[in-house]
Amino acid sequence: MKSLPDGFLDGPTIWGGPSVVRRVEVIEELARWCEVRGITRPMVLGGRPISEIDILLPLIHALEAGGLSVRPCDRARSADTLAVGEAVAAYHLDECDGVIALGGAVAMEVAKATVLMVGQRRPFVEFVEDRTSDSETEGWLAVDDSTIPHWLAVPTTPLAAAYCAGATVLADDLSRACVVRHPLLRPEHVIIDASLTAAIEDDQWRQSERAARHILAECPTHAAETVVRMESGTTLDREDLLVYLAACGAGPIEAHVGLLRRVSVAVAVRSGHRLGAGVLAAAQETPGGLGALGIHEVEIEALVSALSGADPDTVRHMLMAASPRPGGRPAVAAGRRRGGRRGRHERDTNDDAVE
Repeated sequence: MKSLPDGFLDGPTIWGGPSVVRRVEVIEELARWCEVRGITRPMVLGGRPISEIDILLPLIHALEAGGLSVRPCDRARSADTLAVGEAVAAYHLDECDGVIALGGAVAMEVAKATVLMVGQRRPFVEFVEDRTSDSETEGWLAVDDSTIPHWLAVPTTPLAAAYCAGATVLADDLSRACVVRHPLLRPEHVIIDASLTAAIEDDQWRQSERAARHILAECPTHAAETVVRMESGTTLDREDLLVYLAACGAGPIEAHVGLLRRVSVAVAVRSGHRLGAGVLAAAQETPGGLGALGIHEVEIEALVSALSGADPDTVRHMLMAASPRPGGRPAVAAGRRRGGRRGRHERDTNDDAVE
C-alpha cells in the first residue's frame, strides 16, 4: 500500500480542524468507538437495502456479537428532507443513541441532517441559510447543539469523503436546495476501510472522483491547491484518496457551498439519480447533460426557482448549457417521471449512478 507523502494532509480546515481519520478495520474500530462513548443502540444509516451490501450483514452480526443492538436504516436514498424525516422517525422508534453513516454522498448528507434534527424543537426550515425566519436567531445559531448525538462516517466513495464536513445541502418537499451548517455536523471520526472501498466498481469510483473535483474547484479558498493535489493523487490508492478528501477537501467545501453543489442536489432529487450524477450533469461533463438524467428545457425554469438565494440568470445559464439541444430525445419518457418527493418513489434508482 502506498503511503501519503509527508505534509500531504496539511490542508485547509474550518471550525477546529478535520475529523479524526482512521485507516483501520471497520468492525473493530466501530465497536471501540461505541464502547468509548457508551453507545449501545447505534443506527447504521445507508442508502441501499442491507441485502445489497455484502459486508453489511457480517458487520452488523459482528457488532451485535460484541453486545451492541444495531439498528440498520436504508432511508438515505435521496438527498431530501423526506429521507431525513424517515430516518429521524426510525431513530426515535428504535431508541437509538448514535449514528453511523455508511456509504456514498447521499448517506453523508442525510446523516448530518438526521443527527441535527433528532433532538430539535424547531422546524428544519429555521436552520436553513438564505431563508427569512421569525426567530430572533437563524441558521446554525438557532440549533440546540446539546441534543446532537455522537455520529461517525464510513465513506465509500470520493464524493462521500469530500462531504464529511459541517455543511449539508438537501432538497425540501418542493425540490428547493436548502443549506444548513453547524460545527457538530462534522463527524467525530471518519473510518476508511479497504474492504469497503474495494467493493466500488472502477467506473463508479472514477465518476465519483470527478464529481468531487468539480465540487472542490468551485471553492474560492485553497481550491487551486486542493485540486492540484487531487490530480497528483492519481497514483495514490483508494484509501489514501479518501483520507485526503476527508481531511483536507472537506474544509473548503464546508466553508463554501457553491452553486454547482446546490444545483446538483436539485437535479439529482428531481431526476431520481444520485448526487454524483447530478454534479457531472450540471458540470456539463456527462454526455447528453441533463437530458441523460431525463431533465429537459421544460423543467429548467422549475429548477431555477428551486434555488433561492442564487442569481436566476446564472442558474439558468448553467442549466441551459447542460441541457440537451432542441429536438434531442429524452433519456426518460416525460410520462414516466414526476418531480418532487412523490416522483422519487415512482422511479427506479439508476444502479450505475454515483453515490
